[in-house]
Amino acid sequence: MFDRAFYNNKQEKQTMDKVNKVKRDYLKEINDQIKKDLPEQLEDIKIAGAQLLGALDKMISHLPPLDDKFEPDKIVCNIDDKKVDCELLSNQSPIE
Repeated sequence: MFDRAFYNNKQEKQTMDKVNKVKRDYLKEINDQIKKDLPEQLEDIKIAGAQLLGALDKMISHLPPLDDKFEPDKIVCNIDDKKVDCELLSNQSPIE
């Protein structure tokens, strides 16, 4: 079973000092969840999962539809907004 005594305030502060603000916010949320009873944690996970799925659905709805047809003749290569020969570029060695 999980030993909650491992997560005392001193260790939590040491961990928090080592990470950036975004990670700190996530770690704080995790540490707050650890203090809750398991049924409450499960309910919070369900809510967070539903929010995540909603956000993913919203993002996906803004993506352009996938085109099942690949048309290599419509590929255009540009360098500095000028059209260049894609075949010529593919035969050149990469710039190091």
